[in-house]
Amino acid sequence: WTFDVGAMLPWTQLFGTSSRAEVEKIAREEESPPVQWVGPNQETFLQEWKDEPCQYHPITNECVWFNHAQVFHWSTFPAELWYAF
Repeated sequence: WTFDVGAMLPWTQLFGTSSRAEVEKIAREEESPPVQWVGPNQETFLQEWKDEPCQYHPITNECVWFNHAQVFHWSTFPAELWYAF
């Protein structure tokens, strides 16, 4: 796991296959959001996760705001990557 998008693994390494069909099958089996192939050559892996903004605390049952948006926000990338976005 990394917050540095430049250090992330390519999808072929992450999934241990170069088969798009196999990656899509894994996503279905894990009941995760559908895989999208984007970019000029449709070769970039994209998966969009949408969830509720709150998680309930297991003891107090208080609604606690959960923000994961900053992880892949362009402002958290190394300066060398800013111009890519």
